[in-house]
Amino acid sequence: MKAKSVHLALEKNIPFVLYRLPGSDDIQYIVDSELKRDFNWNEIKGKNGFIFYPFNSQHHDPVWLEASKAGTFPDNFEDVVSGSDQYQRKSVETPQPIAEDEYIATLHEAILNLRENGLQKFIFSRVQIEEYGGFEHLWSLYKALTDKYKNAFVYLFNHPTTGTWMGATPETLLTQNENSLETVSLAGTQPKSERGKYTWEEKEAEEQQYVSDYIEELLQDLNFQYAIEGPATIEAGPVAHLMSKFRIKSNNEWDKTLDLLNELHPTPAVCGLPKDRAEEYIQKIEKHDRKFYTGYLGPINEDGTFRMFVNLRCMEVFENSLALYVGGGITSDSSPESEWKETQLKAETLKAVLL
Repeated sequence: MKAKSVHLALEKNIPFVLYRLPGSDDIQYIVDSELKRDFNWNEIKGKNGFIFYPFNSQHHDPVWLEASKAGTFPDNFEDVVSGSDQYQRKSVETPQPIAEDEYIATLHEAILNLRENGLQKFIFSRVQIEEYGGFEHLWSLYKALTDKYKNAFVYLFNHPTTGTWMGATPETLLTQNENSLETVSLAGTQPKSERGKYTWEEKEAEEQQYVSDYIEELLQDLNFQYAIEGPATIEAGPVAHLMSKFRIKSNNEWDKTLDLLNELHPTPAVCGLPKDRAEEYIQKIEKHDRKFYTGYLGPINEDGTFRMFVNLRCMEVFENSLALYVGGGITSDSSPESEWKETQLKAETLKAVLL
């Protein structure tokens, strides 16, 4: 019944999302009865729904799903889908992957020219294409992600304007609670240790510190009071990262919260430093369009609370193939060969459920 209802929702190409919050066992759903709603933060305040925001909003429009129907999956989901309109699915070309030798050669040149381009760090990503059995198998893949990654935000998002996306991200962008905010600085990657013991190299620690320093500067500029926990090691599937947590005092001031969110995205962890220059450089050397990879997404509630996550460990879903998006932070100390291996390791988060 669950697989059939999800397959029907995809076949009808209706605007919907399934999502499971970190640490929860419940999968939630939101279905929007309208095809397109303009995204405006001030207009969605006080409403229940879901935000799907791109890496670059000048290239792709953010998408707002208003909760015309919502609940705990699968309660009433099949009935909601059956009663929904059907929308045509756009023909979209599969992104082109980059070969290992081209990836390494591109990074060698980029690292040599890093300082000349005025960059401390930038994020270089690539696409990896994998075959799968088609939309009728997507529910089983999604369920496998929720079972395997209990501490990740796991989602399946579909909209006629964006296509279909799925992922299991370990990274919070910003959480608005009733009287507080939370964000994290997450960077640095190494394989998961079976013994749970980790030693971090200077390059990885420095990469994570870049992000922490950037967040601290933002919080100070916006006159927020905050406390920092970490850095500490967190495990995310087959990899581990360094993470610091920022707990921020807030009086639920909507405009001030939006200022912080807009300044946080994209974080140095998915873009680089200085941000504007890094983003320009990414557009120049990456051969694929990131679209919604390294954007953010998450549910928002009518009381103004929300949980936004960075769209990492994600894939764009096509009828017979999956485009896995993976990347890593590049500094003057980076090894292109090691960076390639790191992206392979990150891809295992998603590939693990395809086996």
